[in-house]
Amino acid sequence: MSARAWVERAIVPETKKNKPTLYAHLPEDQDVAERWLRQVLGTRVRLSPVQRDGVTAWELSARHMLTLTGELAYAYDAAEMRVEFVPTSACTDRCKNAKIPVWECVCRCAGEYHGGRGSRVSWYPTQPPTPFSHNERTQTDQLIITAGQLAAVKKIPRPAA
Repeated sequence: MSARAWVERAIVPETKKNKPTLYAHLPEDQDVAERWLRQVLGTRVRLSPVQRDGVTAWELSARHMLTLTGELAYAYDAAEMRVEFVPTSACTDRCKNAKIPVWECVCRCAGEYHGGRGSRVSWYPTQPPTPFSHNERTQTDQLIITAGQLAAVKKIPRPAA
């Protein structure tokens, strides 16, 4: 795994109806990382430390994906954003007319046409995504988000030990 900060929007098992969740990793001590995440997302946000890809990551709601990625890119100059989707799931009228937030979109467009508002391209205006992983059911694209590509409202600097 990379020494850089990353977020991964992953699809949880079928028992939760393909509902996405978010994992975040900061290349810092666990206590330092938790303090920084709470500064960015608020003290009431539910954070659960988990082991993911051989490192400690934080599990949290997928609704924080864009906010957190923007802040990580600001703090670390760049962050990896991984977006898991179902490659066999065609973008249908259900997606194009969706009322659910874009971070919950799991179809092939991975949010590009979601709700007719298509904002995914603004996540990576300088390069296309690269495949990160693929299994029999899902695919994960990796994007490198640099400072300024996504809004960083709070602009919290990289955490100090």
